[in-house]
Amino acid sequence: EEDAAAAEEEPEAAEGRPEAPRAQAPRPGREGRSGRVLRVDAARLEQLANQIMEVSVVRHAARAEFARAAGVLQRLQALDLALARAIGDRDWAAVRAAAEGLTDALHALRAALDRYDEQSARAELMLEEVRDALVALQLRPLDTVFAVFPRAVRDAAAAEGKRVRLRIEGADVRVDRTVAEALVEPLVHLLQNAVVHGIEPPEERAAKGKPEEGEVRVCARQIGAEIEIEVADDGRGIDVDEVRRVAIARGVTTEAEAAEMDRTELLELIFRPGFTTRERTADLRAGRGIGMYAVQQTVRRFTGSIRVETEPGKGTRFLLRLPVSVTLQPALLCRIGQYRFAILAHLVEAVAPFRPEQVETDERDRAVVRYRGAMAPLVDMRGLLKGDEAEERAFLVFAEHLDEYVAIVVHELLEETEVLVRELDPYLARYQIPGVMGTTVLADGSVVFLIEPAGFKEMARTAPAESLRRAAQAARPAEAPRKARVLLVEDSLIAREVERKLLEAAGFHVETAIDGLDAVDTLSRTRPDLVITDLEMPRLDGFGLIRRIKSTPAWRELPVVVISTRDSDEDRARAEEAGAERFLVKQKLTPELLRETVESLLAATGA
Repeated sequence: EEDAAAAEEEPEAAEGRPEAPRAQAPRPGREGRSGRVLRVDAARLEQLANQIMEVSVVRHAARAEFARAAGVLQRLQALDLALARAIGDRDWAAVRAAAEGLTDALHALRAALDRYDEQSARAELMLEEVRDALVALQLRPLDTVFAVFPRAVRDAAAAEGKRVRLRIEGADVRVDRTVAEALVEPLVHLLQNAVVHGIEPPEERAAKGKPEEGEVRVCARQIGAEIEIEVADDGRGIDVDEVRRVAIARGVTTEAEAAEMDRTELLELIFRPGFTTRERTADLRAGRGIGMYAVQQTVRRFTGSIRVETEPGKGTRFLLRLPVSVTLQPALLCRIGQYRFAILAHLVEAVAPFRPEQVETDERDRAVVRYRGAMAPLVDMRGLLKGDEAEERAFLVFAEHLDEYVAIVVHELLEETEVLVRELDPYLARYQIPGVMGTTVLADGSVVFLIEPAGFKEMARTAPAESLRRAAQAARPAEAPRKARVLLVEDSLIAREVERKLLEAAGFHVETAIDGLDAVDTLSRTRPDLVITDLEMPRLDGFGLIRRIKSTPAWRELPVVVISTRDSDEDRARAEEAGAERFLVKQKLTPELLRETVESLLAATGA
């Protein structure tokens, strides 16, 4: 009954004014009065949902296998037809019997494939129903999030000596539980910022002809598969010139960079790390110690977006857009050079063939293309990632960013598929890679990055593709007649892919192994010039692998580099005792350090 009483308690409005009614959380036991109610631990429910999503990914792989089997059937049918024609009317009883047997086998295979297709379709439908039901179970109304807002606004208003009214709309909108829980602190930060920095003191508002009582509004609405949350105030607005001044003073940007920005880009500086207009860094009223950068990162963690609009003297509003559910999401898979990337489908507005003559320049000499009557900044992914543009054919992907569009050039559009978005591994997240919002694992087991328009727009503005290409060519060592061969041993799929791409970008030929035993098998079949290994792996760990290499006459001269998350003196000593030549820590690894380490060891061995 305590939970029920808490649900019925109405929060106080700022300055004692009544708040607009909000949706109440259902009382435990009331919703299922006609049936039984089972309390389920949220973590177990989330685990079950994730397993269902993984099954969905496997389903796509099964469909691919079916397609391959169908291809085999077509080849067999062609063979059957050719055999029938070759036999003709000749009375070769044995051959005819074999042909009839082949025909019977083909019919049986066709029938089996038909049955598989029928059962697969039924299973797919059932799986989708279960998935939808699980997704619905994980949704919760936003009223539990909004319930903490009145006190936060009231306390901030009292501390600042201001009169503020809070208006809440859309508390009954439902969203994924994990999203709702993660939004509490960022939304409180936005509300407190509105009171502290936005709403003017009563006397200042009166002098401007405004009501002495300011208004802060939180409004949620569902738009298709997304929710939009608006946090707005009727205060003084954001001084864009002050944003520019503070950003330069705090080293967030440079004067030269700021001079190239338009008003919208200057406003986006508030989301950069290190930006704050607070003089009192310990002032908890203006955000409980988190900044706008943290707010943006939380939103992006759930593949969402945030934008700010302001009008001097009239107020500011922040618009957050996030998916209702953070399970499987449709995405467009594309290829740039040898790499595949995914863009969430709800961000893609259109695709079209790319023609070089489409490219124009704007007033700031940036590459743009025309789209829907406006100029969309052009991000040439081919130049950013490959350093050349050898393939003639390319496509434009027009992606939405704020109220504008970004045109992304890719080599190939592969397919639209469903992906399970995963957060960036901490090993990668520390690099703060612009344009990358997360990763996903495809049906074939490969890991691809999910890219977002906002980051690539920033990347294109600060480092144009041509300058990146020149820098890459200047930094690249002269090509040797033969690429040095590196065996990379790493059980983590994401870490293995990242390190492989770093090594390939540095000019090395890379083979991979998933653990020590797999590496031993690879070494028995091929001869690398150097081995890079992790320490913690199943079956045979890194220490055991190093000892095996150094105790085998054919391999003992191979230099071994350890790359591990472990950084203790004991681990370093054990690795050195086993025979490792170098020990690198993943948390401190950079592309330059990795390249220099490998090159120095190869030079020492003459490889």
